[in-house]
Amino acid sequence: MTDYNAARRKFVNWVKQSLTGEELKDNILRATNPFDRYTTGILYPAGTEYEVENESETPDEEDVLAKEPAKKAKYQPPSSMGFSFYVDSSLESLRVFYSATGFEKSDKKDYVQKWEKTSLVQDDGEEVEASLASSTQHKVLGERGRIDVVVRPHGDGKIITVTLSNICSTRVGEKEKERDVTAVGSLFETELRCFVPEQNVRNYPS
Repeated sequence: MTDYNAARRKFVNWVKQSLTGEELKDNILRATNPFDRYTTGILYPAGTEYEVENESETPDEEDVLAKEPAKKAKYQPPSSMGFSFYVDSSLESLRVFYSATGFEKSDKKDYVQKWEKTSLVQDDGEEVEASLASSTQHKVLGERGRIDVVVRPHGDGKIITVTLSNICSTRVGEKEKERDVTAVGSLFETELRCFVPEQNVRNYPS
C-alpha cells in the first residue's frame, strides 16, 4: 500500500529546501550567486534597494504606439521578519529560537567561482530568553542580526511582537559587483520561532 502522506511530506520538504536552502556538497555552491539558487528565507542588508520596471497592467493603444520607456520603481527587499501574538500578563519570559546561514566568496578554481556556506549558529539553532517586563533587544548571529521583543500591555494581557533583523551594512568597492557584495551581507535560511506555554496564549485582540 502506497504511503501518500510520506510521499507528500518528502515533496514539500524538497520544495522548501529548493527555495530556502539545501545541503551542499562540502558546503560549497559552485558557479552561481546564492541569489540565483535561493529565492526565499533571505534577509537582505538594511537599506538594500533595487530598481524594477513598473509596467502598467492594461496599457492602452496610445501608450503602445508612443513606445514610452518603462517607468522605474524602487523596491526594497526584506531586511527583517517577525510576528505578533497575545499572552496573559502572568507570562514573565519568552524563549526565542533563531537560525541563519551566510555565504562567503572563495577563490576561483578553473575559472569557476565558489561560494562557501557557513552556519551562523551552533548546532541547528540557538535561543535567547527575553524578559517580558519591558521591551528588549538582543544581538545575535555574530553581531550580524538583532532580535527585538516589543512588549505592549493591552487589557489584562500583553501584545508581543518578535522580529529578527539583518543589521549588516554593505559598501560596494570600485572593482566589486553589487549583487555579490549584497549576497555576502545577507542572511539565508532564516528561522524565527517562539516557545510559549499553551495556557498563556490568548486570542489576539480584534
